[in-house]
Amino acid sequence: KTAIDLAPDDKDFPFNLACAYLLNGDLELGWEQFETRWKFKGHEQVLSMYNKPRYKNQRLYNKTLLITCEEGAGDNIQFSRFTKELYNKGCNIIHQTEPELVKLFQNSFPYTTVISNKDILPRYDYWTPILSIPRALKLKSYDDMPFINGYIHPSQDSKRRGLEVLGIKTKPLVGFCW
Repeated sequence: KTAIDLAPDDKDFPFNLACAYLLNGDLELGWEQFETRWKFKGHEQVLSMYNKPRYKNQRLYNKTLLITCEEGAGDNIQFSRFTKELYNKGCNIIHQTEPELVKLFQNSFPYTTVISNKDILPRYDYWTPILSIPRALKLKSYDDMPFINGYIHPSQDSKRRGLEVLGIKTKPLVGFCW
């Protein structure tokens, strides 16, 4: 907070504060402060790309919500866990993601329409960046976070190809990505 006061034009300090709040378990302040990510790293134009209202916990029943992808594949996979929470509000969901994740998301979220971020956008009523969903759902603590086990489901073909590459599991496998 002091760094922000001393250098209010610095775009990194507010984001660092968001990370500190989230690490400390103060999700309410953390998710709110996390919205400062739109002010740096070339994100400045992203919010103006969509011509419909941004979802901020409006009534979703019989509406269509566009979930937009951001950052990398890991963030999109991690935050896709909230898709079901939004679907349970009675809306149709268009889940936009990177082309390499389309098949995985189609298999994992059959109740949604999954499109690539290279596709033309279909009609929608509201939109939300995927990393803003916890804020829209008003998650205030890690205890509020829905526990969702096994929300990602690779296709049978992907599983088969994985077995071809890795072989039958006879001992723990550890993967590294650098």
